[in-house]
Amino acid sequence: MASARRVGSAFGSGSFSNDRLARFPDGYPVRMADMDFHLGDGDVSFYGHARIAISIREGHYGFVTCGLMGNSAEEAGRDVGGVRG
Repeated sequence: MASARRVGSAFGSGSFSNDRLARFPDGYPVRMADMDFHLGDGDVSFYGHARIAISIREGHYGFVTCGLMGNSAEEAGRDVGGVRG
């Protein structure tokens, strides 16, 4: 039996906005959203903003993200600039 193991930092919090349904060029649907998040692992933590896309096709799925992180929520927000809008 394989053992489960978590790799990397855990999300401390996340909030989603601009949740919408889009379509790939072939017409297949993809769910898109913006996510503000906090990652924390012991004494190290980061805040960030990401745009995510999730698609499920039969037994396959895809997850794509493009994000920025900073030492504070304000820093991550400044770095995003025009990406959010």
